[in-house]
Amino acid sequence: TGLGLAITTKLVNALGGSINVESELGGWSEFSVDIPYNETLTDITGISEDLKNTTIVLIDKAEEGDNNMDQVTGIFEQFNADYCKSSSLGEMKSLLTKKEIDCSPDRIFLFLVQEDLYDKAAYDRISCLGKTILLTFGQKYAVNDAKGHYRSLAQMLPSELMKSLSAHTKKNASQRQIRQQSSLVANSIMYKGWKILIAEDNLVNQKVLHRILNRLGIVNVVIVDNGQKAVEREAAEAFDIIFMDMQMPIMCGIDACRHIVQREGGHPQAKVVFVTAHVSDSFEAECFNAGAVYYLSKPCNIHKVEQGLHKLAEQHSLGG
Repeated sequence: TGLGLAITTKLVNALGGSINVESELGGWSEFSVDIPYNETLTDITGISEDLKNTTIVLIDKAEEGDNNMDQVTGIFEQFNADYCKSSSLGEMKSLLTKKEIDCSPDRIFLFLVQEDLYDKAAYDRISCLGKTILLTFGQKYAVNDAKGHYRSLAQMLPSELMKSLSAHTKKNASQRQIRQQSSLVANSIMYKGWKILIAEDNLVNQKVLHRILNRLGIVNVVIVDNGQKAVEREAAEAFDIIFMDMQMPIMCGIDACRHIVQREGGHPQAKVVFVTAHVSDSFEAECFNAGAVYYLSKPCNIHKVEQGLHKLAEQHSLGG
């Protein structure tokens, strides 16, 4: 009918372009469109630099060889972005815990999660390990916790997808810096007044954790060497935090934690933080099911402990 050509002509003219035709009577017609490209070229180097301290974590059940998956990971590679992929948040949590992925303190993990695979409990546990940003994709827009959502990753222009991821990273870094400037001082003042109980039977580990706490300004520290003593000491006097080992004589850490959180009457119960070399997901779940509020993997260092204390200060109202 010629309607398509008329519509195309108007669109091309609106974009400042032109449309031309060459034809041979009874043979062929060739239409060509010229549209000026006014945008600056995508700064691949700049975006790569913005994402240099970021690991993109893609959570999707699509397997290798899936066209959409290959297209998206190909975009990451084109922009020299560090990325990893998994079929579940639980599996990714295991990889992070086992240090199979770079988990340096300044690393940001930007999660791109297919919305049907979002598991809040698993993501919250991952958040304890470092700095995270949650973005989702899919047709439902169903995850309220997400900082952003994409209907489809594969259908986006590569440059627009990577610009968006870069923007989320920079926005998060800026907001984090502002929060840190105001909260770090307040949190450190708060936890410096806490009373801490260390339940650990290994003398070296006792000294290491005690020294770390002292360096962070916490001087009110009591040490016991088994779970039974931890239960009795916590019932007798108020503590803000108990750093609990797993394997101890007389009573293990899990049983001690259950006794402490189930105690009735008297002063408020102490918050239990497990400090242990056990890194399996099943063990970590057992710790939280027993009533623990946080989990630190051994070997401990001052950065891990400080990060944990700040998170506890933000999440829990503890006396000073």
